Amino acid sequence: QSALAFYYYWGLLDYDRAEETFKSVQKAQPNSPPELLGYIQRRQGKWEQSLSILEKAFKLNPRHFQLAYEIGLSYQGMRNYQKAEEWYNRALSLNPKRLTPRLGKIGTYVFSKGNTKEALTLLETLPQHQLTDYMWLTLGMLGRNYQEVLDRLASLSYDSFEGQHFYFHKDLTFAAVYHAMKEWSLMKTRAESASIALEKAIRENPGDPRFHAALGLAYAYLGRKAEAVQEGNHAIKMHPVSKDAAFGPCYILNLARIYTVIGEYEEAIDQLEYLLSIPSAEFLWQSVSIPLLRLDPQWDLLREHPKFQRLLQRE
Repeated sequence: QSALAFYYYWGLLDYDRAEETFKSVQKAQPNSPPELLGYIQRRQGKWEQSLSILEKAFKLNPRHFQLAYEIGLSYQGMRNYQKAEEWYNRALSLNPKRLTPRLGKIGTYVFSKGNTKEALTLLETLPQHQLTDYMWLTLGMLGRNYQEVLDRLASLSYDSFEGQHFYFHKDLTFAAVYHAMKEWSLMKTRAESASIALEKAIRENPGDPRFHAALGLAYAYLGRKAEAVQEGNHAIKMHPVSKDAAFGPCYILNLARIYTVIGEYEEAIDQLEYLLSIPSAEFLWQSVSIPLLRLDPQWDLLREHPKFQRLLQRE
């Protein structure tokens, strides 16, 4: 029964059936670890209930560093950055070499105050890893150090990697940098290369929303507006917020990027306003906050829009 609950959770992403199955497990085995129910309820959007269960689970197992990290991630998703940092620190006190709590702390510095200096200081201590690379690229873009980002990209030994809810492709990231630099020809060359790779990935894995999201952005850089929006929306339909409240917002953010690139600014701002009204749980490059929006060059095209200016004035 416990294995079946995990199957519904990880395999089918059917969180209602996972919850139902796990509750029946708890009735039969009252001492079973409760944290899975907390993870399930986070995906269902029951954030407060989820946190309560996860914190109770940690009291039962106070050496569980992954659980401490997950609690920090939930607080970050709910924009309680002080609590998030406290829990990331607790996770690191149990396992100082763990990468994800350190990436989480970097996120809290930027989400809460736009503090890239403190973020960079911590990033310099992190080990070599694809997620570390992506954080260097992200902070480089926030600092508008475009040549440094281009140099880092060129030095990478790989062309792509798959995160749990995003897909990194080197050429697509090159295109994003050139877009920020207004180097339109170079942007299109890289976006064309990325689109070819992504179309192939979709032929091989048509049910993966990460590829559709990335392809939508590639099409946006190429000026293929209708196809860009179609792919962005397709990713959202495959992994909607209604199905996964924790990570579904990643695909809404991707659509906001697409709308910005193709010049549909009202629609982009609508997506950002929606994202700011709900929690979400992911790394720095997959979520938003007001301080982050103020820094990030990918939203520069929105800055003259009165609606975006009003958005940035919020606390």
